[in-house]
Amino acid sequence: MKKILSLILILTLALGALVGCSFGNSGDGKKEPTLSDALVALDALYKGENGKDSTEDFVLVGSVTVDGTSFSVSWTSDNEKITVSRGDDGNYTVTLPSTNDEAFIYSLVATVTNGADEHEIYSFTKNLPILTAGGGNNKPTPPVNNGGTTGGETGGETGGTTGGETGGSTGGGTGGTQATPLTAVTELALDTPYYIASADSTGTLYFNGTLSGGLLSASGEANGAMTVKLESAGADGKYYIYFMSEGVKTYIGANTSATTKTAGFKTATATDDDFVWVISADSQTIMSESFTNRGMASRLDASDNAIRTYSANNFGAENYYTAWFVHAGSGSTGGTTGGGTTGGGSSSGAEIDGTYTYTFSAKVFGENGTQNLGGIDWTLAGEGGYWGYDSTKGQQFGSAKKAYGSMTLTSEAIAGIKEIRISTCGASSIVGTLIVYVNGTQLDQPVNISDSTAEYVFDSATALDGEITFEFLQSSSKAIYIKSITIVTE
Repeated sequence: MKKILSLILILTLALGALVGCSFGNSGDGKKEPTLSDALVALDALYKGENGKDSTEDFVLVGSVTVDGTSFSVSWTSDNEKITVSRGDDGNYTVTLPSTNDEAFIYSLVATVTNGADEHEIYSFTKNLPILTAGGGNNKPTPPVNNGGTTGGETGGETGGTTGGETGGSTGGGTGGTQATPLTAVTELALDTPYYIASADSTGTLYFNGTLSGGLLSASGEANGAMTVKLESAGADGKYYIYFMSEGVKTYIGANTSATTKTAGFKTATATDDDFVWVISADSQTIMSESFTNRGMASRLDASDNAIRTYSANNFGAENYYTAWFVHAGSGSTGGTTGGGTTGGGSSSGAEIDGTYTYTFSAKVFGENGTQNLGGIDWTLAGEGGYWGYDSTKGQQFGSAKKAYGSMTLTSEAIAGIKEIRISTCGASSIVGTLIVYVNGTQLDQPVNISDSTAEYVFDSATALDGEITFEFLQSSSKAIYIKSITIVTE
């Protein structure tokens, strides 16, 4: 396809130069531009393109300059049909297919890097309409699966209802619809990171950490989701829900009007009865303790992207979709209530049928703690203070200023382990060692990691059962990266 730089993108690049002069400060004793400033600058370039159609190849910037400070930008796409390549000028060309039989939405993901080996992620979406060799109608069609979900990483149980953690056949029939297979957490744990999510036939909404007009603001991208955690409210099934806002623990409560009716949500740094939530045994409804008929839900025909308080009488009715918890960073999460036929999903926990592989395609860990990676829980521990993502190297743990001198990543128990493979590296000039354990017993010899991503293989002559621990030790002060993890079982 012929490469063109549209007038819009030429103006965008011109705007980039202006943006570079409008963020941050200069001069002695004044604030240096940060990664946050760079993200603001990048958003100014591309927020006008978010969600729009493109039918010709286009160019993305390879850097942004904020008040004289340059930040490098690398781009990737989440769809294999969309090719992103870096040119000799440092900018990136997005190459679209010459023909396209079915319209779809794709994301363009930028890794923004400063001079201190720290990264942040920015993304926006574009629509690829139907393209024919001779032109024709290119009107976009939203990608929606009616009835249930198609089995795969997350299966369907009944119509659009949440399925098991692994596979399942197509959940067909009529009734509820959903755009993305989702897996709700059915056994909640305290002090574990989750997202609050709700899905309807147009896609999935994730609470993004802000309130607007008494509503929980939400976005359609898991990358923009806010991590929440639970505290016990003194009885089984009753919890406080909180998130961290600028380092302060912030609780979500039900807001009340003078007539003692629920009017939405509120946040505070202390709790009272309005902040107690009653969560069903299967974690499928989140209800207010003070207002027992009000719970978290989204509505398909609402004009804004938000999670609201709705009467429980509406749950299950057309256009109403309850909210629940999903594993933070899981990317694809739980489903919605539907009326279709059984989809055949099942939950296998940490039992692996042959080979398990997880590849980091975005920042998943934003702090120490447990995250679900492709159906297996992994727990990060150590003393480090920065987390990011690099499109080439994967999830970043620590930085030059906030490095992990010692770091462990430990799985839940796994049966029949025969081989473990990990693709990992460190930042430039790292002096580090990787040791692998199964149930506390060292497997093979330690290996030295370098600043180039490499796959290291650890195997056992006999099948092993237990937790896998990756232990990283370094005498330098550098970032550590993990691109992928593979486990082979008997």
